[in-house]
Amino acid sequence: MEKRVYFKGWFLPALLIAPQLAITAFSFFIQQEQQYGGRSSILIHLD
Repeated sequence: MEKRVYFKGWFLPALLIAPQLAITAFSFFIQQEQQYGGRSSILIHLD
């Protein structure tokens, strides 16, 4: 059985997809920093 949901506007679908896109983009930036000798931890220490 296949169920489809249709949204009338663009705001709710964008709101539902935004966290997934943010996590994906964040993970790509972390991998890029580690590949080129960036910090290995996510925490930033302020001295």
